Amino acid sequence: MRKYSLPLYRLLLARLDELGQDKTVLGDFLHEAFGLDLAYLEAQPVPSIHEIAGIKMQREAVAA
Repeated sequence: MRKYSLPLYRLLLARLDELGQDKTVLGDFLHEAFGLDLAYLEAQPVPSIHEIAGIKMQREAVAA
């Protein structure tokens, strides 16, 4: 599995939730392709675009 796969599928799951769409097909795919339950993915935080792309962002301290 590629590094970005799980965050991308988690984002897709969040969008399906927002739109009220059925997640059965995604759950079946995740189970068949990766052996993962949908509940596992739902327990993960929704990733940022940087996490999906694999870009590590450093937080800069803001000078007061």
